[in-house]
Amino acid sequence: MSGSVIRPLKFKDSLRKLSSDFRPGQQEDAHEFLRCLLDNLHKCTLDPMSKGNGASFDEESIVKEIFGGQLRSQLSCCECGHSSETFEPFLDLSLEIDKADHLVDASESFTKVEQIGDSEDKLNCEHCKAKVFKNKQLTLHRAPDAIAFHLKRFTTLDNSIEKIDKHVAYPLEIDLKPFHSTPDTAGELKYDLYGVVEHSGLPNYGHYVCTISSSPSTWYLMNDSLVDSITDTRALNQEAYILFYVRQGKFPWFLSLLEGKDTLHAEDTRGASPVSVLENIDANCSTSSRGGSSTSSGDKLGKNEANQLELEKDETSTNLHLFLRSHLREVHCVFPATTIQEMKSVHPDHISKMMLLTVHVV
Repeated sequence: MSGSVIRPLKFKDSLRKLSSDFRPGQQEDAHEFLRCLLDNLHKCTLDPMSKGNGASFDEESIVKEIFGGQLRSQLSCCECGHSSETFEPFLDLSLEIDKADHLVDASESFTKVEQIGDSEDKLNCEHCKAKVFKNKQLTLHRAPDAIAFHLKRFTTLDNSIEKIDKHVAYPLEIDLKPFHSTPDTAGELKYDLYGVVEHSGLPNYGHYVCTISSSPSTWYLMNDSLVDSITDTRALNQEAYILFYVRQGKFPWFLSLLEGKDTLHAEDTRGASPVSVLENIDANCSTSSRGGSSTSSGDKLGKNEANQLELEKDETSTNLHLFLRSHLREVHCVFPATTIQEMKSVHPDHISKMMLLTVHVV
């Protein structure tokens, strides 16, 4: 292992290219950053022919292919039963946790039927023409291949921000079929946990750490310059702020990482740096996808693969594309213009790990 430490100096200096709201040295919210990152990646990986007409979430991109899902909002009249439907795209789901102690409970609350309208302000029914109460329900209509759950730990109360500082349990495997709009025809919707972003501290002054899986029984806790191997029991005991799950049977590149026989062991990673651990994971994943044997910890395959991700900067484009590349002791951040063909050539594993690493950095 190199023992080097991720020093995201260029990444930090480039934050304002993502959004003017991000300033070095200022406390930022990991979920806001994740959404900003995903939105910008979506826009800059659209087909060049569609960019001239303005970016739209309806356009296909590698970000939408991985994280993009769809919710169904159904309104039904409490008098005549007439219903109408609308559909909303999403890249992540934000769940209320003030009355939930488990991710499943929060998901049930998110999809439960709620009555809207009151005795003084009833709604018009376009079918029976009466003033009525209506039932509203949100359900999962199109499930993404990877799903991010944002647990809403921060609330505004009397012009101050309060944190819901409690443990919300979450499973290694979750079945989303009960929350689907057509569960009988949805097929298998089981997901495996692969990443956790935890917030500790106060609402305006805190710290983020990241937990990520490299196999079903191997987890790493990334805390600034240190990486420790931890048990799945400890991985499930984090005060989660964002949870990342991947759909079972999807992403062979991801399953080769999760199911690889040659994983890193606790004695090899205690106190190691994030870049050291990811270099070894990259090497294992790469050889697995080619059907070859695993590489040793001294092999430089991980570095070479990461270095190949650097794209040439196109001075004529104003579109942003965030890319992390591992090089010696730094993770360099560049914002090159790119075509959809170039972006699709990038191994999706690097994008997935980039989501976790960049959220952790902020």
